[in-house]
Amino acid sequence: MSTTLLDAETREPLFQQGEPYTLRQFIKIAKKSAEGKHAYKGDYNFGKGIKLAEYLRKNIPGIAKSMKAKVYRSAWNYGENLTVTIELGGKSYNQRIFSFNSANSTRQPTYSFAEMFNGAIKPSSPGKPVRDFGFGTVHGSYQSISSFDKFMEDVVGVFNDFERLHGRPFDVKTALAEFKKEDKIRKEWAKLEPKIDKQYAIAKENAKKVSGWIELRAPRLNMGDKAVYYKTDEPRELRHPDEYGDSADRMMSSKEYTKYENAQAKISDLIEPFCKKHGFEFVWAASW
Repeated sequence: MSTTLLDAETREPLFQQGEPYTLRQFIKIAKKSAEGKHAYKGDYNFGKGIKLAEYLRKNIPGIAKSMKAKVYRSAWNYGENLTVTIELGGKSYNQRIFSFNSANSTRQPTYSFAEMFNGAIKPSSPGKPVRDFGFGTVHGSYQSISSFDKFMEDVVGVFNDFERLHGRPFDVKTALAEFKKEDKIRKEWAKLEPKIDKQYAIAKENAKKVSGWIELRAPRLNMGDKAVYYKTDEPRELRHPDEYGDSADRMMSSKEYTKYENAQAKISDLIEPFCKKHGFEFVWAASW
């Protein structure tokens, strides 16, 4: 059962804690309340959340109508302030598209975008594509202190720049369909991974016996880049054996090197068809 949040000034009921509200509903309740008005006029964090909700509805109404706001009250040792999250996405954790958190009084508002927005350019940083979008990274904390207007412009700007990246305007339904497609790809990769891991273990074990300078890193799937990365860094002695004569020949004629090479070939045979099927790039290199 959810908790009813009361106005700190009037003790009137406001929101059900953690329950989703449309942005329109959230704004209406927040701006009618004494506590919400105080936060809005005083430019406190919760007030910034109200302002962002208004800005989103005004500038990207087609997207904003699918967003949900959830209100909480922070613990007493964090100020007992109202906080709001604004989120866009599907039902599952892996289907998050956008998230904003107004934060409590000890922190600053931040936002995150899904990896599908990697390469987008914020209006506040022209010519500088963002490469670290994803829900492990937050943006805007310092900007929210100095210029919340630019913070809001950047959020809308990233949504709008999606068209430059993908050749079509951002659409919630299409994005959610892509997530479902990605879920299928992840499941297929998960089935393939034990076979890859088995060969990788063989390759790594024998690589150590061939040369301490061979460096391997396990293959990994990157949905944002639409790529599978596999790091294999070999010493020059193995890359240009003709320059090293007998010492290179001894390494490359060993049983361990044969096992290492066979395992590497099997890894490639597993990954390449997967990448071809899904239009991914197989990046097999010493570095990237």
